[in-house]
Amino acid sequence: MVELRLQQSNIEEKSLQSAKFNVGSHVVIDSSHPLFPQEAGIITARPSPNAAIVELPSGNREYVQLKYLQPLCDHKFFPVWQQDSSLIEMCRCGETRSPSPATLATAKEQCLSAKNQYSQLALKSKGKRRQELLEAVELTTKQLLWLESHILDMPVTTSTNLNQFEEAKTEFNWTQNFLLSPEEEQLRLQLERKVERAFYEAGCALRELREHRLYRSTHQTFEE
Repeated sequence: MVELRLQQSNIEEKSLQSAKFNVGSHVVIDSSHPLFPQEAGIITARPSPNAAIVELPSGNREYVQLKYLQPLCDHKFFPVWQQDSSLIEMCRCGETRSPSPATLATAKEQCLSAKNQYSQLALKSKGKRRQELLEAVELTTKQLLWLESHILDMPVTTSTNLNQFEEAKTEFNWTQNFLLSPEEEQLRLQLERKVERAFYEAGCALRELREHRLYRSTHQTFEE
């Protein structure tokens, strides 16, 4: 059983490695290659699972085994939330870095918007769905608190980042006093439900006054 799992693991690892080198992928040849060390190129064909045809800057196309190839990444980073409610920026090649001030500010806006939407939906939901929405509100609250602490503590190294940092810091200073704890969120939802109930009962009372013309002792029409 252990041997089978090891075989499956090796197959999955080879499949993952092969998937990085599709036709059109930009690659660099490893320095250990005997003929084309450190040459960059584009994969134009995959004649076998373990090799590729790489077009070099000279225009020549060479047969290179995958073990000598490395993905040539342009390092486009995307924000990714972690399970501990922290935020990182991750590239498709797997490299990670700390989020920039602009990324933090954008994430804050998205979290505030999502939190408001979850809260509104929770007011109209019941049972399991309501509980799921309340948990989503709690999660976005944790994310907002993490963003707040990291925006306020982030070092500024360039004049460009300074403007982004000050804008993000100002926005968080403005909103930090409005963030609610999970207990406060629960209480707010309960009170809003009571307000909704009061409006509903007031509407029912007005409808009965109109239908039974109970206003006639003081007014000629219901509108008066």
